[in-house]
Amino acid sequence: CALPISEFGGYDALEYHLELPREWFARDGIATLPHNVYSAFPNFMEGAFLQLHRLSGLPDPAQAHAKEPQLLHAMLAVAAAWCVAAVAAETVRTCGCRAADDRTNGERVARGAALAAFLGIPWVIVTGSLAYDEMAVALFLAGAMLCWTARNSSSPARLGIAVGLLLGAAVGAKLTSAGLVVLPFACWAMLWPGTRPSVGPMLRIGGWAVAVTLAVLVPWLVRNHGATGSWTFPFVVPGLSGTDGAARNGWWTAEQVARFAAAHAPPAGMPFLDRLTMLWDAAFREGFGTAPDADQIGRAHV
Repeated sequence: CALPISEFGGYDALEYHLELPREWFARDGIATLPHNVYSAFPNFMEGAFLQLHRLSGLPDPAQAHAKEPQLLHAMLAVAAAWCVAAVAAETVRTCGCRAADDRTNGERVARGAALAAFLGIPWVIVTGSLAYDEMAVALFLAGAMLCWTARNSSSPARLGIAVGLLLGAAVGAKLTSAGLVVLPFACWAMLWPGTRPSVGPMLRIGGWAVAVTLAVLVPWLVRNHGATGSWTFPFVVPGLSGTDGAARNGWWTAEQVARFAAAHAPPAGMPFLDRLTMLWDAAFREGFGTAPDADQIGRAHV
């Protein structure tokens, strides 16, 4: 997949990150809106922006108070950077040298390098200063990783619950985190130097994590099904989209569903390396020199 270049123009922030809280504020409640498909997403961050609007006490605060959501998102970026730095330091401590002084120095270097590296990523710089959801995802993922680094001092149930809460919140903040966060976290957890594979504890941790992740998402699943007839609209998941196992398109035609799916997935037959190149261009190269062509998918379906 490719991260859409349009974020550098703030398209998503204007299209739904700020627009949905404004419309919900006017309706006096969160709702799935037929004219804006993004309202069918979990929208945890947009719900937080709505609360900021309510706290302002103004009759229509969205236009005058767009800065509050931006500041909240920027603070989440800083918190995510701190968690990333803590994970790096803990990793050095786990597999570093035995000498206490050298290990402490290594942890400090790792902490500083990770902090600077994370905050220096162009994608973080751009989205971190927008009313967005990306930094919430980064914070929850880094938080789950930090919890995992302390797994040897926690029971499987406690660790599984903590990881499940954080991964569930990541998916709730950005629905695509189900693939971009949950699966990579599982792979990282198995490969982390401090992990001691043991079938029984790992199964208990995984069971708790999956159950809690699903529990975090239940309110969205129920709301989405009640509004559209599908648990997963606007994405069609065989066996999950409708209660009878049939696909449900909400208020969309089959052609709209197909167009949405095509615009949010690589073209059929695209080599895996080409997908990685597009991801690299959008996340790391954009903002330096000539803009890379990282929006081949989205532009073709506008």
